Amino acid sequence: MKYIVIIYNLGGVTITETDVLMQWIGNLSWGLVIILCLTLGLAPFSPPHIVEKIRMLVHGELKKPIDRFDLFLHGIPWGLLVLKGIASFKGK
Repeated sequence: MKYIVIIYNLGGVTITETDVLMQWIGNLSWGLVIILCLTLGLAPFSPPHIVEKIRMLVHGELKKPIDRFDLFLHGIPWGLLVLKGIASFKGK
């Protein structure tokens, strides 16, 4: 299943932004993505910030803009990890 955001028609070749994004994510090294998850994704380490923010989200306590930004910031590496796995799975 493809989600098409914007379609470009370049001389008869159709390119979707999702294709370009997934190709870029697929080209990222696994090591970089894992290091991002272990550093930015888990920092600070006791308790991991992302765990605290997810707990706040589940309990409906994620109300301040800074908390939402923290969830987004610390969730980016985990999102990249999931998308990298999808891109690798699709590439095989």
